[in-house]
Amino acid sequence: MSFPIATLTKLLEPLSGFSPAIFDGSLSDSQRQTLIERFQEAEEPKILLMSVKAGGVGLTLTRANHVFHFDHWWNPAVARQAEGRAHRIGQAETVFVYDIYTNGTIEEKIRGLLAMKQQLFDEVIDDLSSDYIKGQITDEELFGLFDLDVPEPLKERSRASGAENQAGRQGMSLSALKPKEFEQLVAKLYEKMGFTVRTTPQSHDGGVDVVARRAMDIGVDYLIIQCKHYPDGSVGEPVIRELMGTKQAQNEATRAVIVTSGKFSEGAIRLAQQFRIDLVDGLSLSALLKKHRLA
Repeated sequence: MSFPIATLTKLLEPLSGFSPAIFDGSLSDSQRQTLIERFQEAEEPKILLMSVKAGGVGLTLTRANHVFHFDHWWNPAVARQAEGRAHRIGQAETVFVYDIYTNGTIEEKIRGLLAMKQQLFDEVIDDLSSDYIKGQITDEELFGLFDLDVPEPLKERSRASGAENQAGRQGMSLSALKPKEFEQLVAKLYEKMGFTVRTTPQSHDGGVDVVARRAMDIGVDYLIIQCKHYPDGSVGEPVIRELMGTKQAQNEATRAVIVTSGKFSEGAIRLAQQFRIDLVDGLSLSALLKKHRLA
């Protein structure tokens, strides 16, 4: 289960019959390890109450096959990362994921709005959290949640921002890069995002072009990244299957990512969702490059 920390203690009493335990950022490394071992091997606890951040990476929870999202971060990519802890190698049961919402609330309206933007969220690879929400929900959409008109000063700001973004898009051309230069640019991007990176030799890459590692509170976020420089093309399902096989062979990797200068086919997007592979298309890549000041 994954919840913000403020909610965790409130759920202890209603779930007391299942001997719940809290797993959050307040635990030391040894306490976390002990708790995970108890959950995986002992009869109790039968339920782990987790914050999304604490449960996001570096854990194997194959004893659990039911995941409940009770209080939401509104970033589907982060939620899937938390769910992935129950999808690790060794899971013998079907994993069921439940999202709990309150009817007739702003929460329900936001859920409907984000459902229309699901594809963009699927392409987010950084834990951009509220910054990403801010960038993808427009002022019109945000005020519309409360049935209000956008104030005129915000409309002016939005028009000015739109002109600036258009100028930025015109100034950034991924198509001019050679494949190796594209890989180097992707590696530099992940470096800017706080990862230690290395590119692999082309003749011995094993289907992985960039390896990226970043220390987290609860372990290491280890990414294997495949770069597909198709400025005018589309990445299809065979590429997804190939990287999935590579990830299974490198089970220490926490995430697998495909970055392209072009697009992904609908079949590739569906397959990536099934296998929990992160996708970054040319539009999303350009936005990330601009965010991290890389031309």
